[in-house]
Amino acid sequence: MMRRTQVAEFPPAAFETEADRDPVEEGFLDHLDLIDRAVGSICRRHSLPADDADDLTAHVRMRLIADDYAILRKFQGKSALGTFLTVVIANLFRDWRTARWGKWRPSATARRYGSVGIQLEALISRDGYTIREAIQVLLSRAEEMPAMTELVRIAAALPPRSNPRKVERLAVPEAASSDSTEQRVLEHEWRSTRDTLRNCLARALSQLIAEDQLILKLRFQDGMPVAEVARTLCLQQKPLYRRIDNCLARLRVLMSAEGVNREQVSALLGADWPA
Repeated sequence: MMRRTQVAEFPPAAFETEADRDPVEEGFLDHLDLIDRAVGSICRRHSLPADDADDLTAHVRMRLIADDYAILRKFQGKSALGTFLTVVIANLFRDWRTARWGKWRPSATARRYGSVGIQLEALISRDGYTIREAIQVLLSRAEEMPAMTELVRIAAALPPRSNPRKVERLAVPEAASSDSTEQRVLEHEWRSTRDTLRNCLARALSQLIAEDQLILKLRFQDGMPVAEVARTLCLQQKPLYRRIDNCLARLRVLMSAEGVNREQVSALLGADWPA
């Protein structure tokens, strides 16, 4: 956030005294760098890719000039301009995000863990951070946070939820580029099979103890090396390899009992661990 002494302010009185030019429009042009920096800060905080960052920047600029700069004309100089723009742009970002990916609400599990659980789930399920990245973000914040091990355990307890940004970027099968009825049917069958396998895997995971679920999440969802998983959870590294193998074997048995064949299990566990 910009310090109050570092930013200029729109002179409220000038809005009515300048007859030959519009001071609000001039103020907008003079402070485009400040506006873009505020948008850039939000993009970095939420890890937006370049395309989304460009889209958000254009959206903010268009909203600020809409209806003859109606938003900027509400500025009355009661606060620093930087503070005013930071709040306005944060609200515009929330509207833009909701329009693209829908409104996000914390799960009941996250609410049980209070503010920490809600912040952690928002970073993972809404903003697309991995568990490791989300924990690093929380630990970097000024407020007091639990230890890393406790944050990891809270993250493991959170229910799996699809991330709209990730879903939006999923690769569409090559068959989807054709308009033929047969290929559209194949695409539908592919998506249906994928969803069935993921649901089956989620049910199998739920039958493992909480620490085993956490180990598999860190190893496959976050892509942590086994050595890092061991350090994070204060476990011995060498026995952890056998423990992971046993967990995977247990998952294959549970999923096979639901009619999922060996090739489907191997493909899902090896390359498509659900978010």
